[in-house]
Amino acid sequence: MNCALALDEHGILEKYNVELIGATKDAIEKAAKQVNKKLETFVVLNKAPTNTKSTEIDAALELLQQVKSVKTLNTIVRDRKQFRDAMIEGKSVLEMGSSKAKDELNEFLVEIL
Repeated sequence: MNCALALDEHGILEKYNVELIGATKDAIEKAAKQVNKKLETFVVLNKAPTNTKSTEIDAALELLQQVKSVKTLNTIVRDRKQFRDAMIEGKSVLEMGSSKAKDELNEFLVEIL
C-alpha cells in the first residue's frame, strides 16, 4: 500500500493511466496510518522478461528511481518456465532441481532476510 501511495504522489499512476483495483487511494491512506511508520517499502521486479535484448527492465528501473520513498531490490525475478512447472507439480521452485528460477528466488530471499 505504501508503494501505491508513493506512485500516486509522484504522478506515475496518472501518467500511465493505472487504476487501483480493490481499494481507493483514501482507503489505502487510512490503512497506512494504522501501520507501523518504521516499516519500509521494497519493490522487486517480478516476471521480468528473460530476453536480454528487452528494454522493459531498464524502463521499470528508471521509473522506480523516481519514487524515492521505495527501495528497489537488486534481485530481478524473471518469468521462467520453472515457476510454471513447479506450480503444476504443487511445489516451490526451491523444491525442484537446480534452475535459474531457484537461484533467483534464493537471491531474493537472501536480500530481504
